[in-house]
Amino acid sequence: MRTLLLAASLCAGCKPTPESATPSGTETPTPAGDEGDAPEVVPPPAAEAEAEPVAPDVAGLRAAALAAAGAAALQPKPRKAGRRRAMPTKGVQRIADWRALRGLNPKGEPGMVDWASMYFTVLPWVTLSPEGTMTMRWETRTRSPAGSGYVGLRVEEDPFSPPRYRNQELETRLRDGRAHEISGNIAGLFKPKYDVNGARERGYGELSWQLEQFQPEAGTTVLAEGRAAFRLEPKGESFELVQLPTVVLGPFVHQVSASRFIVSFETDVATTAAIAVADRTPSVSKTPGRRHEITVDGLEAGTAYAYQVAVSDGVETSVAPPRTVRTRSNTGPVRIAILSDSRSGVGPGREAYGGVNATVLTGLLAIAQRSDVEAIFFPGDLIDGYSTHVDDYVHEMRTWLRVAEPVGGSLPIYTGMGNHEAIVNMKADGVSLSKPGKDSAEARFASLMVNPSNGPAPEVDGAPSYDETVYSVDLGDVHLVMLNTNYWRTSHPGHPRNEGKGNREGFVMDGQMKWLEDDLSAARAAGAKQIVVMGHEPSFPVGGHIKDAMWWRGEIEAVNTMRERFWSILAEHEVLAYVSGDEHNYSRALIGPETVSGAKGSVYSVISGGSGAPYYAKVPPKEYAGQVQAFSAQQHVTLWTFEEGKPPHLDVIGLSGDVIESVELTEAGPGAAP
Repeated sequence: MRTLLLAASLCAGCKPTPESATPSGTETPTPAGDEGDAPEVVPPPAAEAEAEPVAPDVAGLRAAALAAAGAAALQPKPRKAGRRRAMPTKGVQRIADWRALRGLNPKGEPGMVDWASMYFTVLPWVTLSPEGTMTMRWETRTRSPAGSGYVGLRVEEDPFSPPRYRNQELETRLRDGRAHEISGNIAGLFKPKYDVNGARERGYGELSWQLEQFQPEAGTTVLAEGRAAFRLEPKGESFELVQLPTVVLGPFVHQVSASRFIVSFETDVATTAAIAVADRTPSVSKTPGRRHEITVDGLEAGTAYAYQVAVSDGVETSVAPPRTVRTRSNTGPVRIAILSDSRSGVGPGREAYGGVNATVLTGLLAIAQRSDVEAIFFPGDLIDGYSTHVDDYVHEMRTWLRVAEPVGGSLPIYTGMGNHEAIVNMKADGVSLSKPGKDSAEARFASLMVNPSNGPAPEVDGAPSYDETVYSVDLGDVHLVMLNTNYWRTSHPGHPRNEGKGNREGFVMDGQMKWLEDDLSAARAAGAKQIVVMGHEPSFPVGGHIKDAMWWRGEIEAVNTMRERFWSILAEHEVLAYVSGDEHNYSRALIGPETVSGAKGSVYSVISGGSGAPYYAKVPPKEYAGQVQAFSAQQHVTLWTFEEGKPPHLDVIGLSGDVIESVELTEAGPGAAP
């Protein structure tokens, strides 16, 4: 019987059984101490009793957002469909499935590939009529059968769960087509037995909706989700429904420190915005737009704050449901979660939802949130990506954010780029190069994320920016670094068509390498006691990516030289671990001078790629097979605890809450004396 995370969290003395502490088939040594005992799963720090966070003044918040709209002379505009860019039709080879890219075999001079993974040519969008009719419209790439719509009131008391629905509305069409529409009356949702938030009494609320559309070519369904804010205008004994500007993505909290945090969100129309934190004067975003980032500062350390967002289009104002965030404490343990590789799994519905395995990602983020971590790190392969269309990439990235939103509204999630975060120009012979300028994957990634901006300069003129894809952050005396190991990606390094541009997958270029070395030196000089470096590509893959990553079967001399330099820098600065993804499994190895010539010590190589992408088996190369100490193909999240006077502790938790392993990380190996 395996130990569950919940039990481990409740009891510091509860220990996993030997079976649960070490997955079957691993080489994890027996820890020092009593024979047969596994290390304890480290429970989250005990929470001190404290008063409930002070609720924001909703009336004052509304007034602040509306006043900002008035000051900006903002005029409301009608809602428009989310039409995507038109796809080219001449001189291109149309590819509908990214897996088909592997089979490209053109005749003669290769033409351009036009490849888009998204099935919607117009994203689903919703309008509300005064009499209570909800209308959902969308368009598809090919003729398709009728879709199904699901709708319900947002359950505000449960912010960490996915949306729930109450009604199903069917498309009433007689034949297949590309343009689709669903209409249904939702007035029944405001009956007392369904009105979960008291919208009828307080006069406002939010609808959550989902569309399910069958895709004939793939033989499966595609999903889209959203929400719409409203107010109820009394009219005799009934009411009229008025659609309001809506926060359709977010809010998210970022870079939470002891005294400040940043909030980001997007709206369906151009708005001004305000954020109220407890009983403080609202912070205002005065510039109209659909994307907002607002900094809240002057806060007390280690304190839970309720916050709420309001947006205004100049006439109407809506207030999003409240969320809670805790500022960093200046004392006590540091506890974080690291996981990666949430791109689509092989399965239906939410297993492959807009380029994301929403089923697994939702579950693992919930485990991290319940484990009382203060931050989550996600080093790459958020999405399927690999698109020739910017709109596909942005849609998938927004889908990932939508799935992460329940947890991301209360915990900061630091993200990095993987090989699948790619927007490319591609020829039909398979040669691809990252798009340049504002349409590069790096630029689009940074436009959607709110990561620190303390990375290196671009490698050369014309290369993408590293901004918000390479950075470091300090949580107490723990220094954490995120690298971009898929920078300026090309499929064929050195190919004449690239004209000297681009970079090999998994190759850390000189500018980023020098920045890393300087950053680690500065961190040690500033008193960092523990350092963890993250990047998507593993230096020492154990299966599915020995053919590339930072290994390339060990056959490319430039890669071998780069990898040894990289690992030697980590060892020289006594980095605890390099945590990567790419391989969709969990593994832990201790890599030192026996593998990397000249390394001044050992560094843990931890691969945590189990967030939903298809699995890989264990087949490590002979050069370091003996250093691999643990392996599991289970979907999982890793939890890292750093506490004064104790060795760093790693808990690996499966999707069902099983403890895959629980170890102390020391230079001599897990379980050894510090």
